[in-house]
Amino acid sequence: MSHDTKTRIAILLVISMLLSGCTGGVVEEPMDEVPGCMDETASNYNPDATVSDRSCTYPEPEPEPEPEPDVRLTSQSEFCDDVNPHHCMLPFPAPAFLVDDETTATGYRLHITAEAIPDSGSGPSEAFHMINRLDGYSPSTQIFTTFES
Repeated sequence: MSHDTKTRIAILLVISMLLSGCTGGVVEEPMDEVPGCMDETASNYNPDATVSDRSCTYPEPEPEPEPEPDVRLTSQSEFCDDVNPHHCMLPFPAPAFLVDDETTATGYRLHITAEAIPDSGSGPSEAFHMINRLDGYSPSTQIFTTFES
């Protein structure tokens, strides 16, 4: 191989290396950094931001509504206690079944009307005459009531 051929090959290699670096048409300029909030859920979201500057702010969440109290109204009557919605006579004993009576030692007398007593299959109930003459409740009376399960 002659010296002339070697020179030409060397020149071709150098030119091909120089030209291979110039094949891209447009040179991109480095982008300017735009600081800002980059979170789309934030109230101050900046769609043009390229760098997060941790300045995101979020709207206050809606306060949870307070639960409504579980209030159950019972019917009002002159012959029921109306504290227990399951039965008119419960809880028993209760002051709803006492009336003032100055002739007794305690100043009270039991008064359970016929409307408060459940009717039986044989006929309507009548007032508890034998109980209504008592001077209040016995200290050993058991307390009766019901509870919702």
